Amino acid sequence: MDSLYIGLTKYKVDQFVFKVAHGSYELFEGEKLIRTINKNESTIIRRFDDQIIVQKEGNKYFFPSDHLIFKQSGENAHFVIENSVKNLKNNYMGGLMVRVENQVLVLKNVLDMSNYLPGVIKAEIGSLFHPEFLKAMAIISRTYAVKNLQKHESEDYHLCDQTHCQVYLGRINEYDIKKAIIATKGEILVDTSMSLIDAVYHSNSGGVTSCSEWVWKSDFSYLKSVQDSFSIKGKQYSWESSISKSSWESFLSKYMLSESDLMDMDDFARREFIDKEQKVKMVQARYALGLRSSIFRIKKRGALMLFEGRGYGHGVGLSQEGAYHMSQEGYSYDDILFFYYKDVTLTHFSEL
Repeated sequence: MDSLYIGLTKYKVDQFVFKVAHGSYELFEGEKLIRTINKNESTIIRRFDDQIIVQKEGNKYFFPSDHLIFKQSGENAHFVIENSVKNLKNNYMGGLMVRVENQVLVLKNVLDMSNYLPGVIKAEIGSLFHPEFLKAMAIISRTYAVKNLQKHESEDYHLCDQTHCQVYLGRINEYDIKKAIIATKGEILVDTSMSLIDAVYHSNSGGVTSCSEWVWKSDFSYLKSVQDSFSIKGKQYSWESSISKSSWESFLSKYMLSESDLMDMDDFARREFIDKEQKVKMVQARYALGLRSSIFRIKKRGALMLFEGRGYGHGVGLSQEGAYHMSQEGYSYDDILFFYYKDVTLTHFSEL
């Protein structure tokens, strides 16, 4: 597919330093070549009202009238963006586009899918490394990216680098991750109508995943509840949290509920609603009370309300810790994907 445009939203700043880490870059204002930047050379980019200032050697300045484009020279060229105010320093493959919008610099990383995915997978997997698990993550990260290419159309880029899309860390040079991406090159997940699925995932299901309609309004045939014994072995399987009794009572009064209105909360079953009259979803309680998941039971402990829970995240789709333990037990990446997503098919992007 063509290049991806990734909005680097954490770099909405007034100034940054562009440094070439490898190869060289050509700096353009529109179609006009301003200069070539070689390895280890730096260029300071600053905003002045609605213009961009490029600081050159010898304190000379150039005031461009259009956006800037840093184009890579050479296949493996990459660069570093630094901002001392926000204490940011990240390495990126591909090119960079810069413009002024709403009195800040807006940056877009321009690169292909193979160089984008490592920065996504690394952000999501933590210390979970296994070849088959990494292949599964490569496919769902790729599927999610292709499915959501229109998500930031109004802002003139495809995806952002935050949890709103997929967290993207920039250039990641880890062999195992790159190997998994190459091994599954172009593979994506589709439903029975050959439409791309929403390949959502979370940290740990708590022993059972959630159907999509319990968390969001949409009911997807491939996002159904699955009994998931593999997640029981994960570090994020169980948790505890507590709040004051007054905070708990404030939560209930907000929804005009009393203790007698609540479901029986003595077990760890995954439920859609917290109350018998189905006014409030468990997921609403999770977010309102700052809980790790929407599988929990409640106990009184003096002036506190104790929440004992299972899992981490929204619970829909693939459980990362569950998928990792499946791979450790010898399951292949397609076994993993077909376990967590129902009635789906693996195909190549070119087949769509």
